[in-house]
Amino acid sequence: DISYPEDNERTDAVVAELIASQARRTSMEKRFVRRDGSVVWTRMTMAILREGSGPPTHRIVVIEDIDASKQAEERLARITALHLATNQVNEAILRAALPAELLRAACEILVKQGDFDVAAVRLANNESGVLELIATEGTLAKWVRDRESRTGPVRIDAPGLAAEVYRAGRPCVIDDLEKELTLATRTTYTKQAGFASSAGFPLKRRDATIGVLLVASHSKNAFGEDQIVLFEQVADNLSFALEKFEQEADRARAEQALRDSEARFRS
Repeated sequence: DISYPEDNERTDAVVAELIASQARRTSMEKRFVRRDGSVVWTRMTMAILREGSGPPTHRIVVIEDIDASKQAEERLARITALHLATNQVNEAILRAALPAELLRAACEILVKQGDFDVAAVRLANNESGVLELIATEGTLAKWVRDRESRTGPVRIDAPGLAAEVYRAGRPCVIDDLEKELTLATRTTYTKQAGFASSAGFPLKRRDATIGVLLVASHSKNAFGEDQIVLFEQVADNLSFALEKFEQEADRARAEQALRDSEARFRS
């Protein structure tokens, strides 16, 4: 009843191997489920007692709580992966020729290195009052695109995480979407997508918010303080790159206007 379901088959296999191999002891890492539904990591050591060479008569199990160390280990791994993702996003900034190309690459990197279910970028269209989906990657990216085609872009004045981050101009992290239904938009949306936690980070140009970087996970509490700092850095770097793209576009338009003016003057 308290064993984590996904670990049961592996546990049975370890016990069977211990008995069949005539070994006396083995250990494994295993998860259990607390009364409140949260998961605790343990190290389970099992010893088999036999009478001579006969069949096992007793199995002695010692369960050690290693949840704190396991969480620290996983946190370090996530931070290391996000540091790598930050570097790869910076490399993509140097190589990308178009804003959409950069944003797609950034989403792909964050999903791959950060082990998130989906990453997306929405940019504001102030004329229509919506946050248009520019790029999305991950296992749930198709679900996000399909929902966008059915319901249309997220409105800037609507409830939900993306609009809230855009309006506030600051990051927002939801550790448990089931408890934050005002920002989760709808219970059905959260359950259908399989999201458990989510975070949004503003993209800015000249201190004005122009869009939102969104990341979601099927795990609760997927965003630690160190990770939030790294995501803010990624959002700042993307904002800088988007501003440079806009400056280049302004310069190209000015040069074209000058060429057109000179051509009219010659004519």
